[in-house]
Amino acid sequence: MSFSNTYKIQSAGAAYTLPVGFKPTRIEAVNATKWATDATKVEFKWFEGMAAAAALSELCEDDGLNRAIEAANGFTVLESVAFPDAQATVTGITAAYPAVVTAASHGWTAANNGDMMRITGVLGMVEINNLIGKFTYINANSFSIDIDATNFSAYGSLGTAFNLSEDVVPAGSYRVTLGSTIMGADNDIIFVTCYNDDVAVNKGDVA
Repeated sequence: MSFSNTYKIQSAGAAYTLPVGFKPTRIEAVNATKWATDATKVEFKWFEGMAAAAALSELCEDDGLNRAIEAANGFTVLESVAFPDAQATVTGITAAYPAVVTAASHGWTAANNGDMMRITGVLGMVEINNLIGKFTYINANSFSIDIDATNFSAYGSLGTAFNLSEDVVPAGSYRVTLGSTIMGADNDIIFVTCYNDDVAVNKGDVA
């Protein structure tokens, strides 16, 4: 039994990570834009067991050696544990403007400045629950959001901060990183098909 999903991607000329929602056992990618461009790598394959970032590539040409194993910039299958949860546990919030949130090892950096954040599940300062504000990095354990909490009740306990600008990766889901060799040039159209072959029959050696 096998199932598959096919995705159409417009390349930005760089590696891209594609959420697929299941663990693929094989992957095929075709560069539809460069299909008729001679001596260009246009078709790529990956099979379960191949090394990370590897791919079997095929050139668009009629003669010569047209297959090769790519050791880098190919396919890499990633489990959900390889991605941040886009959330952090809150242990404090100041009644100020902007509100300063304490969340140990939250995992965000100054590169996240401007991301939209939502706070939920707070006891005490219940007024802040489900409000949305922009993130500003302070340090590895705290950040501010542009919410005026001056007249809010004092923080009591609990709470979770969600970064709405990041993907939340469900447990058990998978993503596939398509390396720059597969993604080709800016605006190339790439068709990617991920398969899951969940039944295998091993007949062993035949005498």
